[in-house]
Amino acid sequence: MAIHKLKEIHTATHPAKLKEVTESHQSTQKMPATKDELLSALAAEAEEENETSA
Repeated sequence: MAIHKLKEIHTATHPAKLKEVTESHQSTQKMPATKDELLSALAAEAEEENETSA
């Protein structure tokens, strides 16, 4: 394995980088605030899956 490829993998999978990406992802996601919003989001997701598989 070439050293530059190893460095690329290390950089991409380093725990500090993963934490940074995870925190960024969590801050951009809006979590449903109520039970009704959650159920609505799940229903919409199920409907979308049904449309794409048909």
